Amino acid sequence: MSDHDDDLHLHARIFRAGCDWYADIGDHTDSTPEDPHWHGFYASQRAALDAACQQLLLRATSSA
Repeated sequence: MSDHDDDLHLHARIFRAGCDWYADIGDHTDSTPEDPHWHGFYASQRAALDAACQQLLLRATSSA
């Protein structure tokens, strides 16, 4: 962890929702997990994980 108070610490959640896989990205200060920074539905767990990782990477490189 960084000593910077303005750093954004995000996490990804991947879970099955019916027949689809759901992925979202939120942060530890989000009191409403139903309103994430980003979300999507995918046909496979791998696709959901890949999409979440790509979104995290985009956010990390755009804030650097």
